[in-house]
Amino acid sequence: MDVTSEKVGDGRRLRRLVGDAEGRVGVRRVLADGAYDSRANFNFLAGEGIKPVIGVRSGSVPRSGGSPARRQAVIEQRKYRPGAWSGIHGFGSRWRVEGVFSATRR
Repeated sequence: MDVTSEKVGDGRRLRRLVGDAEGRVGVRRVLADGAYDSRANFNFLAGEGIKPVIGVRSGSVPRSGGSPARRQAVIEQRKYRPGAWSGIHGFGSRWRVEGVFSATRR
């Protein structure tokens, strides 16, 4: 967990969060919401051999723009009916973690 002010965007903290986790466990995939949808984050994860399971923003187009991993995510998310991509990759399981974070903050 990384606590920051509201002035720091979630997506900018991905490298640190992954680095902290890798110090304790092997990270094979990262489940993250659209706040983490950036070429830099997809490229970082792909470069580390970590599967990025990041919900891309609606309206995203499958141009690589320097990030083949993000392009693949856009293609996959557009290919399946709503909810199917989430089920295939276990994206919905991140809600359990979100619930713990919410309870901790309160």
